[in-house]
Amino acid sequence: NKIGRFSGNLQVALMNNKKINFITQMGFTYKNGTTNILKRDYQYTTIEIDIQTKKINYIDIKDNQLNGFNIGRDTSANLSSEENYSVLECINELLEQGYHPNNITIEKPFSSGSAGKDIYLDILVSFPNDYHIEEKRNNTYMMIEVKKKSEYSKTIKDSFLTKNNGEPKSQLLSYLQQDKNAEYIVYYTSYNNGELKRQYHF
Repeated sequence: NKIGRFSGNLQVALMNNKKINFITQMGFTYKNGTTNILKRDYQYTTIEIDIQTKKINYIDIKDNQLNGFNIGRDTSANLSSEENYSVLECINELLEQGYHPNNITIEKPFSSGSAGKDIYLDILVSFPNDYHIEEKRNNTYMMIEVKKKSEYSKTIKDSFLTKNNGEPKSQLLSYLQQDKNAEYIVYYTSYNNGELKRQYHF
């Protein structure tokens, strides 16, 4: 059915355009000489996005100590996952507010306890090593758990529940048990079908 195939392809194109528009709302523009790389320069770092491969290039501190993020693993760089558009927008907001990428960890690993494998916090923000209160230097300032819009409300409700083994149902509370220095824990979402609609809960 030619009409059916055409409609399907058109729908995919429209979805892609919505996501590109979401990214450009954050100040990303096409890198000179390219038609597939969106780029934004910040005060301390640069982020590039390949819209063909749907991959984000966050500079890793292992490769660039001056301008890099701490990166626990790279699944947040995959824009095939809707949640990662909200992760990107949250990081964009932190950088706009003046946070240094050295003090932002993307996918910080934590122990899952009884499950026996690592679980990953989406974004951890730490105090800088020259913070004016010495005992807070390099300690955790904020933990941010990012969710898809469709999962956001349920995740907040789950934060009040526990599993049968007594562990918190919320992963964010599990992270807090392992790092009690955190001053804030935050649930966050912003991508809503191509529109930027920011929601967060402390």
